[in-house]
Amino acid sequence: MAAAGGEVGAEAARIWTDGEGRTVEGVPLEVQDDRLLMRRAADGAAFAVPLERLSRADRGWVAGWVAASDWPGRTAVTGVRVEVELESANESRYRTENFVFEADARLSRMVVGNFGALFEGTLVAVDALPLGLGAAPGAEPYRTMLFATREAYLASGGRPDAAAIYRQTDRRILVPLERLGVRRTSSGFSYDRRGDNRLLVHEITHQVMHDWLNVLPIWLVEGLAVYMEFVPQQGGRFDFRGINLRESLAGRMGLLTVRDLELVGPERLFAVSKAGWDAALENDSEVAARLYLSSGVLTWYFLHHDGDRKGERLREAIQAVRRPGGRFDVSLLVPDGDEEALKEAVRRACRAEGLRVSFVDEPVP
Repeated sequence: MAAAGGEVGAEAARIWTDGEGRTVEGVPLEVQDDRLLMRRAADGAAFAVPLERLSRADRGWVAGWVAASDWPGRTAVTGVRVEVELESANESRYRTENFVFEADARLSRMVVGNFGALFEGTLVAVDALPLGLGAAPGAEPYRTMLFATREAYLASGGRPDAAAIYRQTDRRILVPLERLGVRRTSSGFSYDRRGDNRLLVHEITHQVMHDWLNVLPIWLVEGLAVYMEFVPQQGGRFDFRGINLRESLAGRMGLLTVRDLELVGPERLFAVSKAGWDAALENDSEVAARLYLSSGVLTWYFLHHDGDRKGERLREAIQAVRRPGGRFDVSLLVPDGDEEALKEAVRRACRAEGLRVSFVDEPVP
């Protein structure tokens, strides 16, 4: 976890729990050298606690709190080293510090370097979200299978109703190369500067959030992945300050520009189940597209416009999962249960981006 010098931000007192279940009420002040300095509520005394002694839930809260101090910011990885483990006309395998990506074709050096930076850069960027997700690498590398044709992608288990998938059972991304901004040449696949690799960012986001996928609601799982598509990135550098929502939505919708946007209302979106989402994806492409866009826009709103504009309410709702017997607390996202006020706040934020938003009342799965 990143350390911060000086006060990260003014906070109210909260109850802290250590690994043995003991609690203390205190105000967090700063993080230095893997220790949290806080002021005890009872007597105002300042003291430090090693982060490793805090409960998992409290460590997650601290990680999000520290990230929020510089939110929205920029992230970057530089000097990503890509090791060639295998390379031939029909089979290639490459490894970075935290990822292994394989292909049934030869990739150019530029493609390999760009993919390596994109994998590692997305991991760092997701970890920098002010939500305390802790998207840290595990003991095993993250794996991706890249396919020269869509037919090969489908034959290996890819979904016909999805451009790419993250397969939770074996923690692998499956994606056709044709969707990643590369083109076939006589010597293999080369980088196409006109191409777009946001699809890969979407699936990497799922991959590095693996431990959260079954405990967060589907709208947020997909919303965070769509949101990461919105973030301008190049060469492993992500700029959370540079999001142009209107341009991002137009690109995702395959349009030159977009002005009017129909979204699913928050309460309807919050109620969609994983099974319902999959049913829409399989049976109704228009509803599925609206679910993805609605989730992405709502996630963008909670990260950039809600409350303190640092994702505080969304972070608290997520961290509720880490409490004993805890679940995602959606009530924190709708103050006083006033959905109309939330809708108006989303409309107002989108108007500032040049978008007119209306909320549809049609049934969703």
